Amino acid sequence: MTPRVAERPRLKTRPAVLLVAQDPAVQSAARQAFPPDAFELTVLPDFSAAQLALSEGFVHAVVVDLAASSAPPAEFVPRLRGVAPDTEIVLLADTAPTLAASVGLHLPCLPRPPQPAALRAVIEVVLDRQRLALQHRVLVEGSVDPILTRADDGTLLRWNPAAERIFGYSPEEALGRPITLLLPEGFPGLSASPDKHSAPAGGSTEVECKKKDGSLVPTYLNFATSLLQGKRVWTAHFSDASTEKQLRAQLLQAEKLSSVGELIAGVAHELNNPLSGVVGYSQLLLARAADDELRRDLERISKEAERCRKIVLNLLTFARKHKPERTRVNLNDIVDSILDLRGYELRVSNIEVVRELDPKLPPTLADFHQLQQVFLNIVNNAQYAMQEANGRGKITLSTSRIKDPSTSLPILRVAIQDDGPGISQANLRKIFDPFFTTKPVGKGTGLGLSVCFGIVREHGGRIYARSEEGKGSTFMIEIPWIDPSGPEGVALRKTLSPTPISIGVLNQRVTGCRVLVVDDEETVRDLISDVLSMQGHDVAVAASGNMALSIIGREEFDLVVSDLMMPGMTGRVLHSKVKDLRPLLARRMVFVTGDTLSADTQAFFQEIGACYLAKPFTIEEVEAVVQRALAAT
Repeated sequence: MTPRVAERPRLKTRPAVLLVAQDPAVQSAARQAFPPDAFELTVLPDFSAAQLALSEGFVHAVVVDLAASSAPPAEFVPRLRGVAPDTEIVLLADTAPTLAASVGLHLPCLPRPPQPAALRAVIEVVLDRQRLALQHRVLVEGSVDPILTRADDGTLLRWNPAAERIFGYSPEEALGRPITLLLPEGFPGLSASPDKHSAPAGGSTEVECKKKDGSLVPTYLNFATSLLQGKRVWTAHFSDASTEKQLRAQLLQAEKLSSVGELIAGVAHELNNPLSGVVGYSQLLLARAADDELRRDLERISKEAERCRKIVLNLLTFARKHKPERTRVNLNDIVDSILDLRGYELRVSNIEVVRELDPKLPPTLADFHQLQQVFLNIVNNAQYAMQEANGRGKITLSTSRIKDPSTSLPILRVAIQDDGPGISQANLRKIFDPFFTTKPVGKGTGLGLSVCFGIVREHGGRIYARSEEGKGSTFMIEIPWIDPSGPEGVALRKTLSPTPISIGVLNQRVTGCRVLVVDDEETVRDLISDVLSMQGHDVAVAASGNMALSIIGREEFDLVVSDLMMPGMTGRVLHSKVKDLRPLLARRMVFVTGDTLSADTQAFFQEIGACYLAKPFTIEEVEAVVQRALAAT
């Protein structure tokens, strides 16, 4: 019968030592070396009894008097290790110096009968070595990284749980097989001295390892040499490089997106000035046209120009980096903004869009840009899934006001439904996890929905999905309704960034005023001048801040309309100088800017209490902001 292998070491208050000896002198020396208060000493007469005892429980060390064994050490030591692989072995012999060398067992050996102090010292040394080995085993087996041991010939000798988890092979499947099981053919680490080909000290070699299922996993590999039972072995430490590679890819993608965002913002700003001219002059011509056919053409131009204006505004809104800020928003407007952004792409992708927006949906306090990012990400995911599955599809966006079933408080819901391939139940539980994606490598970062989850949670809401394979998916975004004019809304606004200034429209029109228009862009300058002249104002123009300051020093004005960003003297500097020269006029300055989304710009407008005109603008907006500014005291 094959003896049972003893359990691995367990915590004991005293080390357990087993003595195999018949000689009374040897037994006496052992009892002196291992007093009962410090050790658990068991004395057995022969090796057979010792083997049985070892199979029934763990012993820290075995001291074998070779005179008590009829078998040579080269025979019984391997059998002993087979029963108790973690137990340390010490030999007692008449010819100690020559014994260890002759049997090649690399075991501690003392002359018999041993000196008690010498025997105690040897046992303490081997017990220290055992403790270190156990600590090493705990570290290896508890490591999140695969740690293997291979012999000089490449045969795998040890295999920790992390190796099984990552590579897929159980210890029974891996041990005894060559390390080529994992490493690619020709890899330098297969040589007898792999450290000669590995990275410098402190570094590592990058290698793609083969898993049991045939797939590859990127790893960083380090080799180290050591002695195991007197033989040289190599310990291979693998660290999974998948996460680091993913993070690199995320960073690269983020840098690309940042560059694209800056490019979009730059292009949009460049389009603002000519687009302001197209929008404004098409409206002016439309107001003057008498011919019906001409009016139809101008209406078409005006309509398309207005469409371009919305696209530019949405591009700026999306591309701009924002600090989180909650303002009065309507979720319907956010949905419309992302459909304006993606409308063309959805149409050419054969995606039908259905709007089911509640016209009575109340405004709330939320971050427009963050929620726009959430809705846009979900719409993009739906488009990708439908295109990949069918080359066409239908997406329905709906808004509603409902009651939270648990609190009965009002919440606002946005539902985004598609008729794509759906999501499996296994993946549905993981879609909001960071780095989880079902898209092919290079197609998705696995961060989109996790970011959406964080944004909605910051708004005090929740986001979840319902889906069934083959039957499409529906994403629900629910946020608490906060009345912007209610106590909670007022209190929240006090802790948040300033809200955009409303230009409004006054009931009583003010005409016949003296207005100075300052802008380095001729088209914008002339357009504002023409609109104000049509409204009955006396208008002067200046192409720079310096020219405007010179004119203001000579003439009286009721209002100044100035571009915020101009070469030379900016609108801010002009305002500061006008404030010193004509304080009342400085309070009646209107600024024209394409940078209304900038927190710095908003802070400036809030500080001076100024009205502003956002490029590209309409005639109605010019009239509204001028009337509001003229009414200021």
